[in-house]
Amino acid sequence: RERLGGLPGGAVIAFVDTETTSLDEGSGHLLEVALVLTDDDLNEVAAESALVWPGCWPRGSAPSCPGGIAPAVIEMHEKNGLWRDAAERGVDPADAEAHLGRFLDRAAPLAEVLRRTPLGGCTVGFDRRWLRRHMPDLESRFSYRSVDASTLTELARRWAPAVYEGRPRSTDAHRALPDARGAVELLRYYWRCGFVGGVGS
Repeated sequence: RERLGGLPGGAVIAFVDTETTSLDEGSGHLLEVALVLTDDDLNEVAAESALVWPGCWPRGSAPSCPGGIAPAVIEMHEKNGLWRDAAERGVDPADAEAHLGRFLDRAAPLAEVLRRTPLGGCTVGFDRRWLRRHMPDLESRFSYRSVDASTLTELARRWAPAVYEGRPRSTDAHRALPDARGAVELLRYYWRCGFVGGVGS
């Protein structure tokens, strides 16, 4: 499935999702990062994720760890298994960044392809801020441009109510890979229903 190097012109969008301990990238920590690479028709061609565990934390239960994590965040990540998975198999942020970098090297061996590649997602500015703070080398591989499916949701809510009501709903998995794929599904929906590209395209 890792075949981006063979795509015509290297056409690709990189969908990203991050799972974190807070909304503040300055004081919080990454727990999981996923990348889903698609061609221009939004067909998935490669995907990878990485579990992260900050080296300053003991691998114990969430409430015993420092950092002022909100109880709601602890409960959410305990419920979906992320806290357990990150504590058991997570690696240092730098190692997680290197792992995802190696994935990109295999999937898109030409660096110039990635430099033309926008980061996609839902409210992708949030994820991009976290990458810029905690995985700057990874974030710098991509174009400065972004493809935000949430923008289309906001526009559909205002200008195309029927399209808005028919959109696929988020599963609220709060796991990086399913949520990144959810952004692909949402964008694919807007494209196929004609809200992106126009009826005559």
